Amino acid sequence: YQRRVHGVTAIQIRECEILTGSADGFVRSFDVRRGPVTADCLPAGVASLRISRDGNCVAVQTLDSTIRLLDHATGELLAQYRGSHSNERYHVGCCFSRTDEWLATGSEDAAVVLYEVVSGNVSGRSVQHRGCVTSVECHPSSDTLLTGGTDGSL
Repeated sequence: YQRRVHGVTAIQIRECEILTGSADGFVRSFDVRRGPVTADCLPAGVASLRISRDGNCVAVQTLDSTIRLLDHATGELLAQYRGSHSNERYHVGCCFSRTDEWLATGSEDAAVVLYEVVSGNVSGRSVQHRGCVTSVECHPSSDTLLTGGTDGSL
């Protein structure tokens, strides 16, 4: 790959694919078997990204307080989630639930927000930290969510 990539801020590896997000708003997919690179440009820098458990979608958290749900194969914008979380400065993570029904995200206002993937509605919002919630991880086989934040707590 010969083009310059500016500030990789997120990476996920799945099978023979490396997916990256960068400060310039690009999401790039590198297929290490076949060689092609695809790129999608978003209007704000990428804070984090996550491939759904079924592999059909990519959730991209950007520094304009928006999570964009992209079709993994085509890059088409399927949905946007915003209004209940804030993300403009920090590397805030998001994750899919074990069934891909919900999308959990941290927030710079110390909250954890749970969006319904299909409807985009907020299923829950809870303040569990004293600082920005930077990390969220859904358990692979139960309805458990682990969070971490700038306050140093889990």
